[in-house]
Amino acid sequence: MPRTVEGNATNRFKRNLRKSLRILQTNLGRETAAHDIAFATVAEYNIDLLIVGEPNKTIIKAQKWISDKRGDVAVYFRNREVTVKDIKYYDGFLGLHLEFCTLYCCYISPNIPINEFQDLVDKIISEIVTSRRECVLLRDINAKSVEWGSPFTDSRGTYFSECLAAANMVVHNTGDNPTFVRGSTESYIDVTCSTQKIAANMKKWSIQTLLGSNVASTASASSK
Repeated sequence: MPRTVEGNATNRFKRNLRKSLRILQTNLGRETAAHDIAFATVAEYNIDLLIVGEPNKTIIKAQKWISDKRGDVAVYFRNREVTVKDIKYYDGFLGLHLEFCTLYCCYISPNIPINEFQDLVDKIISEIVTSRRECVLLRDINAKSVEWGSPFTDSRGTYFSECLAAANMVVHNTGDNPTFVRGSTESYIDVTCSTQKIAANMKKWSIQTLLGSNVASTASASSK
């Protein structure tokens, strides 16, 4: 588990904030073997946080990952020096309050109706707006939009894009590579976005095939 603190950060942690936070986001499809590959990958690439959509529930419970109430998205802290000041648990998403920003991690099933999708998006955006904090939103949302590389925009993509614009958030996806690959099927359904200040300090956001057939996005965010 990461360290948690109350009150002011220590001088040591303030020094750590000047470094970048390296994040790997992927979907493991509940597969046990995929978790093993993910662990090897975060070690090889010196990743601080691993964020997983559809994790294996048995594994994350045994290894004490941080997860949402349904076990649909989970976070593993490889870097134990990252301090978490607060955690908020919801159905389908998490809010991790770090020293210089809040990470919102989310998974939305492709099988839920549009009204449920909209309700969940509304809850997340409401949290972001009312918190008044800098934030990064890492989402496996199963929504398509030309804004993040899809050849067309569906109703989910339209709604999510409008919500991001209303919240003045920046999409980091370049659309150069798909975020989901299975055999000959490719799609652009995972989105990384942030508030303006974090966007100005986001470094090396990319889509990489680091986990075999599981495409992952990596990002490096700084507090400067």
